[in-house]
Amino acid sequence: VLLKNGCAPAQNDPNELTIIACVNNTLGIMPDDMRAKVYSQIVEAMKINTAYDAVFLAGYWDGNHFGNSVQNFYGANPMLCGELKNADIDWEKKIMRTTAGYTTRWTSPETAYEVVSNLGLEVHKLEARSRGVLVDARLPKDVSSISEEEDDSDEAKSMSRTSSEASEMYQFEVKTLSNSSEEVAQD
Repeated sequence: VLLKNGCAPAQNDPNELTIIACVNNTLGIMPDDMRAKVYSQIVEAMKINTAYDAVFLAGYWDGNHFGNSVQNFYGANPMLCGELKNADIDWEKKIMRTTAGYTTRWTSPETAYEVVSNLGLEVHKLEARSRGVLVDARLPKDVSSISEEEDDSDEAKSMSRTSSEASEMYQFEVKTLSNSSEEVAQD
């Protein structure tokens, strides 16, 4: 865990900020079991010393661009991730596994919100730009509301937010830049 390995601020300074970041779709290429463990460690690292502000920044490839990127990026660059011939592509879940062993999972802004909220974190900002989704999440004011273990109680289930509930509750706006000179180069 990051904070146990010396990444915490040296003194109890409330002006310090702890930032934990997984950007550029790092979470999207991890095996499912590893990703679950990493998410758990991120929340634990954020909770270790609540005297500091802790921010989790997560970057995902935007699932709304999955089809285009499979064709125009992965298909055009087989030396990076393997050939698309005989690849296992789940268009609905936006997951691709090539015969070379490369796996990628693309995440819509709404799904990114759900994933991070279901960790017990509060989404501070969510933004889609070009082909990416960036989430800025924080610990809730009441850190004790994040359980150490899975809780199957009705109360825990009611705390889980869907993307439509989230957009109503927080009125977040997903911003997407159009193709322009500001747009980042493909993937």
